[in-house]
Amino acid sequence: MSPGIGRIAVVVALVAGGIAVLTAGFNTSAPAPAGSGSHPTTSPPASPSSPSPAPAPRKTGVSIAVYNGTSSAGIAAQVQQTLQHDGYLPAQQPTNSPVTPINKTTIYYRNDANAAQNRSDAQYIAHKYFKDARVEKLGDSFPSLAKDASVAIVLGQDYIAAGSG
Repeated sequence: MSPGIGRIAVVVALVAGGIAVLTAGFNTSAPAPAGSGSHPTTSPPASPSSPSPAPAPRKTGVSIAVYNGTSSAGIAAQVQQTLQHDGYLPAQQPTNSPVTPINKTTIYYRNDANAAQNRSDAQYIAHKYFKDARVEKLGDSFPSLAKDASVAIVLGQDYIAAGSG
C-alpha cells in the first residue's frame, strides 16, 4: 500500500470513529454495545423541539391599561370603556402616554411568567379592536407603564386617522 493511500485510510478511520463517538454521546436511548452486560434503557422517544402552541386568548378578565399617545382628548377613556364593557378589567385609570406623539397604535404585553398568555391576549385585542395593531413585549423602556396590567394599549395617530376616535 502506498503511503498516500495509507494516510487517507487512517484519516477516514479517525473521522468514522469520531462520528461514532459523537453519535453515541448524543443518543441517550442507544443500546449498550453487545457483550457489555448492560441492558438498554427504555426511555420515551425524544420529541422534536417544536414550540408549544400558543395558548388561546382570553376574551374577558384580562387586566388592561390604556394610554393616549395622541393630542385628541378622551380617546383612552373611550377605548377603556369599550373594552371594559366587553369584559376586560382596567388596572388603572386611562391616561396619557409618557411619550407623545405616537404614530402607530401598539399593544404591549407583560413579559413575565404568563408571557405566552399575555402575548396571545394582546394579539387578540390588536386583531379585534385595532385593525391588527403592532404587538410588542413590554420592555424596560416603560418601567412604570401598566405595572398592574398584563396588556397595555398605547393609542397612536393611526387610531385617530382610521376614524375610530
